[in-house]
Order: sequence, then C-alpha cells, then structure tokens
Amino acid sequence: MDKKLKSQKGQALILIAFGMVALIAMTGLAIDGGNAFSDRRHAQNAADTAALSAALAKVSPPQDLYNVALARASSNGYTNDGVRSKVEVRNPPVAGFYADCNVKNGPYTGNGHYVQVIIHSYVDTFFARIIGQNKMESCVEAIARASPSAYVPFAFGNAIAAMDCHGMWTLKFSGNSDTLTVDGGVFSNSDDNHAVLIGKNFNLIISSGFGVSSVGILPGVDRESDYPSPIKTGVVQTPCPDGFNLPDFWYPKEYTCDITEHDFPDDFNIDAIKDGESVYEMETGKTYCITGSFKLPNKALYGESVHFVMINEGIHWNGQAELHLSARLDLNDPLNGILIYLPKPNKDSVVFNGTASGSSLSGTIFAPNSEIVMNGDFSGTNWQSQIIGATVTDIGGMGLKITYIGGINGGYTEPARIELAK
Repeated sequence: MDKKLKSQKGQALILIAFGMVALIAMTGLAIDGGNAFSDRRHAQNAADTAALSAALAKVSPPQDLYNVALARASSNGYTNDGVRSKVEVRNPPVAGFYADCNVKNGPYTGNGHYVQVIIHSYVDTFFARIIGQNKMESCVEAIARASPSAYVPFAFGNAIAAMDCHGMWTLKFSGNSDTLTVDGGVFSNSDDNHAVLIGKNFNLIISSGFGVSSVGILPGVDRESDYPSPIKTGVVQTPCPDGFNLPDFWYPKEYTCDITEHDFPDDFNIDAIKDGESVYEMETGKTYCITGSFKLPNKALYGESVHFVMINEGIHWNGQAELHLSARLDLNDPLNGILIYLPKPNKDSVVFNGTASGSSLSGTIFAPNSEIVMNGDFSGTNWQSQIIGATVTDIGGMGLKITYIGGINGGYTEPARIELAK
C-alpha cells in the first residue's frame, strides 16, 4: 500500500506545470491580442482624421493634401517610418493592394473626389516572442469625400419649384382649361404626402424628358386623373434649417441698389417713360430696389439685363401688361440670372394675372419664402424663366409656357463639403 502511494508522488506537480504553461500562453495571447486590437482602433481613428484633413486640404488650395494627411497621421503616432508604421495617401483611391484592408474592389476607385488613407501599424509583442512572433501587424483604411464649392442652378435646375419643407399642396395646378406647359421639371421640396395637387391631367403639360419630382410620396387621392409622367418621389430634401427658410448660401449675398423706388411705377422717373407714358423703359444693367409695391398697370415694361429687388412688399401684375424683361448675366453679380428677387424676411405674395400677347421674360423669379400665383390669359407669351416660391399655384394660367434654360437663370454657390465615406 505504502509503495503504491509513493509511486504517485510528483504527478500533481507535472499537471500544475502544464496548467501554468497554458495559463501563461492564454495570458500572453490576451495581452498581445489586446494591444493589437487597441492599436488597430487607434490606427483607424488616425486614418479617419488624416483622410478628412486631406479632403479639407483638397478643397482649400494651395495646401498639399498628401503632406497634410501624413502630418495628421504623424500627430497621432503613425510617423510613416517603415518600422512602427507605414502610411499611404492616394487621390484618387486605388484598389488591389491590401486584402486585409478590404480595398480590392472599392466603389471609390479612380474617383478624384475621394481621398484614401491606408495605415499599416506594427506592434511589438511580449509573449508571442516565445513562438517567434515579434510583431503583430494591422492594416486600416479610411476614405473621405472632398466636394469643392461649385456654382449650381437653383432647385436642381427645375423650371418650377416650391421650396416649403412641410406644407400641403405646395404645388397646385387646377382650372378648367389647358393651363401650364413646362419645358423643364417641376419639383416640390415638401415632405408632406399631399405636397402636389394636379386637378386634371391637362392642367399641367410637361415636355418629354422631364417630369414631376417630390420629397413626399404623392398618393393618388390628390388627383382626378394621372399625373404627367415620369414621377419621381422620395427626392432628397433641401433642408430648412429654421423650419422655413432655406440655407443661407441659397440667398444672394450683398448687392448694390442702382436705383431705389418706392411704389413702382407710381414714382418711377418720368424721364424713363416714353410714348405718352404707355411704355416704361428700364436702364440697361441696373438693379432696381423697390421698397413699396409693384403694381404694374396695363402698359409695356422694357428692361434688358436688369434686376428687381422687392424689399418689403410683393408684386401684382395686371393681365394686359406687356413685358419684355431679361435678367443680367454676370457670375460676379450676386444676382446673376435673377430677374425678380424677394429677400428675407419679405414673404409677400407674387401674383401674375396674365400678360399681353408677345410678352417675354428671361431669368429666375426667386421668392423662396413667398406664395407665387399665376392666373389669367398668357396666350402668345414666352417665358424662359425659372419660378421658385415657397408655394406655386396655377389656377388657370391659360396658355402659359415656361422654358427653363440653365445658362440664363440663376443659381448659388454650394459650399465645399467633406465627409467620411468609409
């Protein structure tokens, strides 16, 4: 019995030794793996900030995006020394270099609007050295989009646009006769699901290749017959930061009033009236700021390369007024391509009760906080314009045709944008 017990002495020590080895290995794996995981997270953050910094540099010349990205990565500990880290900056992004960075078939490959930052990081091990693993390597990738500032047309280049963000029936076309023909798109910025009302199919006729687009979904209960096609719903909304007004960069910056009137044409300079006060001739290339009303009587109004700025009241044009007006075109002019402008906080309405046959308008009517109403007989007219209001209503504007031509209408400078894409 004693001999048998003596023969088993020391077996527990062997088991403990093996257990200690396993425990140490697990501890080493946890420590080395934890260090590698922590470094990978830190490297990803460094790559993200480097890519965003490079994107900002790209839209802010003459900075060199490559040096900016490398400097930002270095400030986060990735110095591109080839020992502790390697940093690559690419514009446009390329694919097929590092499978562990998931860049083999990236959708941004070759697109110059994107900047790619790849960081390889090498972390010293403590316990893995026992098995000959002196370093652990990780690779991370970040891609940022750099969109430079650009001059773009108002309302995505649609001929008619209602910019109210939440209203019902912001675009309304009704009446008992053919009313409005549009050579260009029609757009509602409202997210209300009853944002557009077209009473009858012939109330709105849209040229081939254009259609109705809306942020809201436009249910069929708002129509007596089919909408003009095609119809696009769920469009990305232009935001109203304060719930009503559009972003500040939509609105023209400071402009100069060449001529200031109170009530046009009641106090209009008599020297500018010709043919027995039946024709009003505007001075070419001038900006007219009107602090009162603009109630045009049944006379002719001529104006080449002009702007009308309605400071605090709106417009009411009678049905037999003859109009021959064009907006000034000059990219250095804050009002470039804008024929009529109602600046904030003016929300008065703009009403067109028809125009005399042969009338012509060229340029944008920009009243994004106002109701615009078109009514009456426009037969024989030619508007190469863009109509932009908070709401736009056509209640029988018979014979009115609006042709949108981008080069002779207004726009705004969209600010540069950067965003992390991956």
